[in-house]
Amino acid sequence: MLSADDRFAIQDLYARHNACVDLRDHLGWAACFTEDGVSDTTRRSQGREALLAHGKARDEARASQAWTVPLHWESNFVIEGDGTAARAIVYMMRTVKMKATGAFVADTAGIYEDQLAKVNGNWLFQHRKLHLEEPPASIIPNAG
Repeated sequence: MLSADDRFAIQDLYARHNACVDLRDHLGWAACFTEDGVSDTTRRSQGREALLAHGKARDEARASQAWTVPLHWESNFVIEGDGTAARAIVYMMRTVKMKATGAFVADTAGIYEDQLAKVNGNWLFQHRKLHLEEPPASIIPNAG
């Protein structure tokens, strides 16, 4: 069973991950993953170098987007594990500010399915998979 300190540290990891994506800190974003970590969202990247390249490409692509100011929100955490490994799901929504109108709109929603590992006292993502369609109920971590 996860301690309260582990749960807080895991939720902090989620918050740091989102802040790094939104504020264009691709180095900080990649550091949220284990050395061999996987981000499987709109693009699949594995390993720190591939994650760094993914982050840089994501940042460079922003200029050509019809939006700016992405803000990621995560909620409804379901987490289970022990002091070294955990499984989690979390709901995700991204809002963006449209360049043409200045309006903020929710443009992406989904559910992350995550595998986490505690490395040198820090919780990191081992594998993040974003489900943009309804995932199977089997992704819900078992509290038992």
